[in-house]
Amino acid sequence: MNHRPPSLRRAASCRAVSSLLALGIVAGLCLAPAWAAEECTEGLNIGFGQPLDAVTVPGEPVYERVDVGKTDMPALDIGLCSAFRFAGMMPPFSDPPGDVRSNPNRVPDSINAFMDGATGMQRIDKNLTTPFDLSNFVNDMGENSYGDYVTTTQCKPAPPPDLTSWPGCGFPGSEGANLRLGFGTRHRGFLNVKQEWAGKDLHFGFYTDDILGVRVFWRVPKSDPPRYEHGWVISRGTAPGSSKFITTNKVVFPKPGLYPIEIVHGSYSGAAVLEFGILLQDGKLPDDKQYKDREFTPLAVGGRVPFDDPRCRFDTTRTSPDLFFQSACGRFRYKDGEPGSCGQCPDNYRDKQRTPGDLMYPCADGRFCNAAAVCSPCVEDRHCGPRCLACGTDGRPPRCKADADDPCNASKATCCQCVSNKDCAAGQICDGCNCVSPPCCPGSFAVFPDKARDPNFRLCSPCLSDSDCQMKGLGQICDLKNARCTNTAPPACLKDGLSPDEQCGPACNINCRTHSPERPYCLNNMVCVACRRDADCPSGNFCLSGTCSNPCVDDRHCGPSCQNCGIAVSMDPQSPVAEGKPTNKPYCKVDSIDGQKVVATGLCVQCREDKECAPGQTCVDNRCTPDQPCSQACPSNEVCFGGKCVQCFTDAQCPCGHCIEGRCSDKCTTNQDCEGNQCCQKSTGLCVSGRCGGTAGGALCGCSMPGVAASSLLSTEPDLPEPFEPSQPAAGKASRSIGLSAVAALLLGLALRRRMRTSTRWS
Repeated sequence: MNHRPPSLRRAASCRAVSSLLALGIVAGLCLAPAWAAEECTEGLNIGFGQPLDAVTVPGEPVYERVDVGKTDMPALDIGLCSAFRFAGMMPPFSDPPGDVRSNPNRVPDSINAFMDGATGMQRIDKNLTTPFDLSNFVNDMGENSYGDYVTTTQCKPAPPPDLTSWPGCGFPGSEGANLRLGFGTRHRGFLNVKQEWAGKDLHFGFYTDDILGVRVFWRVPKSDPPRYEHGWVISRGTAPGSSKFITTNKVVFPKPGLYPIEIVHGSYSGAAVLEFGILLQDGKLPDDKQYKDREFTPLAVGGRVPFDDPRCRFDTTRTSPDLFFQSACGRFRYKDGEPGSCGQCPDNYRDKQRTPGDLMYPCADGRFCNAAAVCSPCVEDRHCGPRCLACGTDGRPPRCKADADDPCNASKATCCQCVSNKDCAAGQICDGCNCVSPPCCPGSFAVFPDKARDPNFRLCSPCLSDSDCQMKGLGQICDLKNARCTNTAPPACLKDGLSPDEQCGPACNINCRTHSPERPYCLNNMVCVACRRDADCPSGNFCLSGTCSNPCVDDRHCGPSCQNCGIAVSMDPQSPVAEGKPTNKPYCKVDSIDGQKVVATGLCVQCREDKECAPGQTCVDNRCTPDQPCSQACPSNEVCFGGKCVQCFTDAQCPCGHCIEGRCSDKCTTNQDCEGNQCCQKSTGLCVSGRCGGTAGGALCGCSMPGVAASSLLSTEPDLPEPFEPSQPAAGKASRSIGLSAVAALLLGLALRRRMRTSTRWS
């Protein structure tokens, strides 16, 4: 065990280097050869190769994405949970094994045992809110704790009085301790692997003094209850005459999401340093330019390019606090009234179910020990509510429903039948907690166009009889199959709507399912299309003009479930009436890769940039801050914005039309503001029935738009699409069908009112 004072270690190190120089082993290294100026320390790994294999994660992230959380001090309630424990003169850390590959956990296990044990001073847990450039500020003759990142300025406005420059940031929780003596630190949480990092080579780079262990965890695919495995990225003990080390290794994460990470660090005495940066190797490089991971002491290698040199791309912005989380619910505070507080738990409690009344459980009430071995709010299926009960057991419903506005508050979480439409059976929707058969929109009739195949699915129809159409000036005939008014009677074969197959065309001689399997639905009795409603489309797409190739990346269609961010629908299962209320998370945040928006990353947020907040607020972590509450509760159809109750502050909060000065107007600006059978008339700014210049309406609205007088509606029916010509060549059929799909969608009316998608408007 290397317990020698720093001066003896320095002398031994110098003697070791001198001996190597005498033998000519490191002469070329210490003379700073020309190739040392290449990227970072490329070429200097000769004789100092990384002893551990690169880690290619074979499993899945523990969470696919993170929520925004809620805290009044987001700059402090952020980042990894770091633990500090003072050890004194004789830290109980193990010597490294002769072959670290055979036992990589030996040294890290000794630090973990010390951190969770009873010896030494009490452990202090505190958030790491600074850059990952940590130091104990020792600056002795020939011995200091400056490391490589000597330009870090975010920690203090000026260095301590005894230092000429600032060597980094303090170890969280170390305030008041004698840091010239031994201590241990441990940093836990989740690394948020971005979409653009997935599948790429991420090289973890550390400057450490003295010892270090780093491992990443993943979830075993399809394990239920979840099981976790881990891989050692770094395991670095002391060596004779050496205390400072540069060590790097590669990690490849297959998917974006949250992966647990643990970093343990120990200092025997003297200088202590822990710096962490990441190099992203983007794209395949020539073999002679591939980055080679390595492990060596700076004292033994001359000509090394420091991590913070422009030629070295181990960037600390990739390890900034905003990329680390302690819970999938986002930012939260472990203890009320203590900003920056957190709690770690022993490894044997990792994701262990909490038993009510267990006085030995290491986390506070309403918290559980999660997959990162950090105490996290009980807002998950297996740990839900103030008592952290497991949903799906003892007669409880299977899903944990957290509060949308306060997702990390365990006191507001409860077990529910569903949290989104994908938890419900086909034809049902989630009303926020239970799966119910969806009622129709207010102001419309509920009709069942596909009773044989989907008896629970309803369309909002403007009519139940021909007289309804005639009275509204929308046409002469009520077509219940397509939930529309028309002037052309549907073929007799379609009137009952009971056939499990789609018979299409004026002569009812086209079976869409056999004629064009990729377009199995009959639209307006005339043309086969890929979809008539959003539920017919794959996850992450919505139906427009009979096609599904429309990614859900906007405010009214967001993310894999294609939800409307601006409107939350509540309903009484015993009543056909649904009430749409504006939400305070009306914007869809979507990550982009190479200019393409990625549907899987879409989620509804309060803001994406400052201009989406009220005057005097800024957008921080997708929340408008400081909070500006209203003096009294807003009416059910309004939302608080900038201290005032308004009906809307963006278009997505309006079922149809446009948001103007806080009120939903029947005015439109584009076809996307209108129903599926309507267009935006530029001269009046109103949605009217009819053609849209060759483009179908947005079909975003799921109910009849109020405020449009019957006299403003066009009662004439657009041109009918051409009939089918089955004898056409395949290529001709494809192009003709695409054209028919676009034109026929103009006739759809409310049949394409996609608000009834089982995972869209009702999410």
